[in-house]
Amino acid sequence: MEELIRMDGRKCDELRKMACTLHVIKQADGSAQFEMGNTKVVASILGPQPCTNSSLKGSGHTVGSRIRHPNQPYVNLTVSWAPFAMGERRPRGRTDRFLVELQNMLRQSVDSILSSAFDSDAPSSSAPGASLSQRGGCPMEVQVKVLILQADGGVRPCCINAISAALADANMPMGDMVVACGVTTSSNRLILDANATEITKSGCELSLACEMHHPGRVVSCVLDARMTPEELEEATDLAALGCDAVGKFIRRTVLRHMHRIAVASGAFGMT
Repeated sequence: MEELIRMDGRKCDELRKMACTLHVIKQADGSAQFEMGNTKVVASILGPQPCTNSSLKGSGHTVGSRIRHPNQPYVNLTVSWAPFAMGERRPRGRTDRFLVELQNMLRQSVDSILSSAFDSDAPSSSAPGASLSQRGGCPMEVQVKVLILQADGGVRPCCINAISAALADANMPMGDMVVACGVTTSSNRLILDANATEITKSGCELSLACEMHHPGRVVSCVLDARMTPEELEEATDLAALGCDAVGKFIRRTVLRHMHRIAVASGAFGMT
């Protein structure tokens, strides 16, 4: 069967060019700018710090209907969409359906990253991140700010990848990082990491987030349209391959960044 070549010259299973820059916001504890093609997202991390959510301070470790691990800080996550991010220049308010769904998906991913760092069987005082949960009886929180500067398809995966890189820059305790990639359809074929034109033409997009070192462990999955069980299985497998490639890229980026920091601090010489 003839290989499908997409409008931008890529093959069906080929990712767009990625770029990642760590510590782009000096005032934040951790930050990163992540790019997938023309999609560009900036994420920043503040904390852990005393919780600013007054409703949480009296609720222990219960957030809404969810029971939190006693050693896990609360995640305060907000998403902003620049008015110039897309061709249509219009502001997106807090009640925007896409932003609400995106915020929920991102919060679920961050919760998974932080919760994997804590041993649920260990006592609160001996757990690896116990000091992050409370200080002076006050619940702690991690503030995550996400700004979407450009949106050209794959916004959800790009946001998750930016947050993972920012958490790594903040030296946040993590059992594993979460990476994400998207899949859509074109000419009855599945294509990886589609741009906005391909997604609009298809009307269907699958966004998959999984653990970096355990691609089989799915953290979140969002499907914008219907797929048959067979199509969904194939799309998930292709997205997992994309997540593996993204994870390797982020790992290389973080290692290079840490190496530069070590060299600048005089920990060891340049090799």
